[in-house]
Formats: sequence, structure tokens, C-alpha cells
Amino acid sequence: MDANPKTMLAVILEKPDDRFIIKAIPVPEPNEQQLLVKMEATTINPSDFFHIKGHNFPTQIGLEGFGTVVKAGSPAGEKFIGKKVAFWSMNSKTWAEYSVVGLNEFMEVDKDLPPEKGACAYLNPVTSIGLIDTVKSGNHKGVIITTASTCSKIMFKLCKEEGIKTIAVV
Repeated sequence: MDANPKTMLAVILEKPDDRFIIKAIPVPEPNEQQLLVKMEATTINPSDFFHIKGHNFPTQIGLEGFGTVVKAGSPAGEKFIGKKVAFWSMNSKTWAEYSVVGLNEFMEVDKDLPPEKGACAYLNPVTSIGLIDTVKSGNHKGVIITTASTCSKIMFKLCKEEGIKTIAVV
């Protein structure tokens, strides 16, 4: 495969409520505040479908992903080239062979992390940690969790570790 491809395959939605198609499009070029990531895995998250509402069409899909940084848009990002990263971004468009991510929108992960775990390593864990930090900073003794989601599963585990009582409404 070409080390510097000009085009890539991406999932595109041509118009609202239409079928997704796979289409060859230009590889995005990272700006000064971005990195280019060779995608290894991505998620299918309800937020992907909410995100496309109100977009101009055709539009590209995908908010969360995992892969290897292959290019930096500025010297500030060059230290990440070759590193594995997990990320979530409103601008990333991860249902593709390549995606751009902002310099402050990712976390570096272990090079041996399996792609299926790396793709889920950012949004739900970071959200859960933030919610538990809010509970702790407010000196609350318990939480009520009202969803049966991946985020809630992570929160249950964190609550147990922190000694925070939980009530689940499902």
C-alpha cells in the first residue's frame, strides 16, 4: 500500500434517511492543530446517528476511533507519529481509512492494546470518570444511574471501587 495515499475509502451518507455507501474520497490533510490517524477500529455509537442530524449532505460518519498517527500538521504533533491513539471528536469522521484528530482530543494508548478495545477506550471511560469525579467533589454518598449502557457499566465499577452507593433505574 502507498505510504502517502491520496484517496481513501469512507462511509458516506448521501442524504438524510438514505443508505450508507462506501466511497473513495481524498485523504484529509491535518491542519496545524491536528494529527492524521490510520484507522484500525471505530465504534458504532448512538451519538454518530444523532450527530448527522442537521448536517449538510453528503456527510461522513464517525466520532470515536483508534489507530496509529501517521502524520502531524505541525512540529507540535510530530512526537506522536507512530503512536497508537484513542480519540473522540465532533470533527474526526472515523468510519474511514484515515481520520484527523485535534492535538487535544486524543489519548496515547499502549501499543499492544487490541483495536476492538482501543476503539472504545475514550468516550465512555472519560465520561464515566468525569461523572464520578463530580460525585466525589460534591461529597455525595451515592448516585442514581438511569441507563443500561456501557457508560453505566463503567460507572458501576468505579462506584464500587470508590465506595459510592448506587441505585439503578432501568
